[in-house]
Amino acid sequence: GQNIFDQIRGATKYISSSSSNAQGTDADELKSFDSDGFTYGGNAGGNASSGSYVGWGWDAGASTSVNTAGDINPSSAWVNTTAGFNILKYTGSGTDNHTVGHNLGKKPMVWMVKCLDTARDWVVHTGDNVYEPGYDYFNLNTNGAKNNSSANAPTTSLFSVHGNDMNASGDEFIAYLWAEIPGYSYFAHWDGNSSTDGPFIHCGFKPKYIMWKPGSAGSDWVVYDDERTPTNLLSNYLLANSNNAEGSSGTIDFLSNGFKLRTTTTHNNTSGTRVWFMAFAEHPFKYARSR
Repeated sequence: GQNIFDQIRGATKYISSSSSNAQGTDADELKSFDSDGFTYGGNAGGNASSGSYVGWGWDAGASTSVNTAGDINPSSAWVNTTAGFNILKYTGSGTDNHTVGHNLGKKPMVWMVKCLDTARDWVVHTGDNVYEPGYDYFNLNTNGAKNNSSANAPTTSLFSVHGNDMNASGDEFIAYLWAEIPGYSYFAHWDGNSSTDGPFIHCGFKPKYIMWKPGSAGSDWVVYDDERTPTNLLSNYLLANSNNAEGSSGTIDFLSNGFKLRTTTTHNNTSGTRVWFMAFAEHPFKYARSR
C-alpha cells in the first residue's frame, strides 16, 4: 500500500491505503512539505538504500474557512477549486447519514474517508453512475466487492457519512474529495469484454495516473502511471490495497485522449464486470500528444 500524508494532519503523520490501522507518527518519514516538493527522512519505507519509489501528489491549495452547512462542522479544510480537490478533517457524531460540508462548489465525484484514532476500514464513495451515485462504496484497504449503504447522494455543498468507519462518535476522520474538472480529471467506469481488444475510455486528455477497482469480490485496486512506464504498453502496476512490490503486466495503453485496455485479465476486463476508475491528466487536452 501507499503511505498518505497531507497538510492538515502534518508531514510526520501517515495513514496507509492498504491498512485499517489508525494514524501513525514517524519524524523520519515525510519530514516536511516544501514550496517545490517535499523532504523525506531516512525511514526505509520510503528511502531504503537502492530502493525505487514513486510519489503522487495533489495540490490542495490553501487553508480555507470550513463549510458549516452540514450536521457536522469540519475542524479544518484545504481546497483547490481549480483542480477540484478538497481535504477536510472532522469529528464523528455517531449518527447515521449525517452530512458534512465541503468546499468544492460542485458535487464531488469521489470522497475517501479514513478514521485517524481507531483501526477502521477506508470508505470510498463514487459519484459516477457505476452503481448508484452516493449509495454504493468500496473499502480502499481490501479487495472486497462493492458495499451498499443508505447514504444520501452528495450535493454542491454536502456529503453524507454513515457507519463507524465514517462517523464513529468522538473519533477524528480525514476526508479527501475530488470534483471532476474537464480536461484534468475524469471519474467513470467501463464494462469488460474479455478481449485483448479491450474497451477504449475517452477521458478528454492524456492520462498521467489511473487507479481502478472492479465491483467484484477478490479484485484489487490497480494503479498505473506513465512515470514508472513511460511507453505503451504500460506494464508496471501497484496495488493500493497491498504492500507487495511492483508487478508487471502489459495491460493498458495511455492515449492522447484516454486509454485502452489490452488484456483479458480476470476482473479488470472480464465480460460482465463493471470497473470504476479515477484518472488524472498529464496535460490539458490541447497540449496532449499521441504516445
